Amino acid sequence: MTISVQKRREIVDALRRGTVPRQGLDQFAVGMDRFVDAVDDELGSVKAGA
Repeated sequence: MTISVQKRREIVDALRRGTVPRQGLDQFAVGMDRFVDAVDDELGSVKAGA
């Protein structure tokens, strides 16, 4: 995955300010695969009204 120079600057600038980047946060979300099934199950329960 390639991130543009502009996007990188926006992310780093936000982090320097101590804020969450408006876009590009997914670039930091690693190792989340193990939670996908659990989140899907929970969302299914919510959808079913449980």
